[in-house]
Amino acid sequence: MKFIDVVSNTSPLIFLEKIDSLDLLKSCFRSVYISEGVKNEWGIISIPSFISVHSLSEFGKSYVKGAIGRLHKGELEAIQSAIELNCKVISGGSKAASTQRSVAGKVICSFDTAG
Repeated sequence: MKFIDVVSNTSPLIFLEKIDSLDLLKSCFRSVYISEGVKNEWGIISIPSFISVHSLSEFGKSYVKGAIGRLHKGELEAIQSAIELNCKVISGGSKAASTQRSVAGKVICSFDTAG
C-alpha cells in the first residue's frame, strides 16, 4: 500500500524520464507533487496526470527568494513545498539532499546521477 506523499525535485524527474520510468513514482507513492519552479526547470510539455503542481504560499515564495544562491530555485521550492504539504522529498544530488535533510528532515530518497 502507498501511504507516503512526496514532493520531487527536478533531478529525479529528469532521470526517471530518461529511462522511461516516471510511472515508478505513481506505483510507489500516494501523491506526487512538484513546485512551479521544478515544473519550469523540468521543461516537460505535458506533466503526467499523477503529478500535481503545488503553488507556494506567500511566505514560501519569500523564503525561496531570500535563500537563492545556497541551492537552485527548484531545490528550495521542493523544501518549502514539503514543509507546506507535510510531505517527504525525493531529491537529486548530494548537496541538495544534504541541505534538505538538515533544513526540513524530509528527504526520503536521493538520486545521485553524477556518478
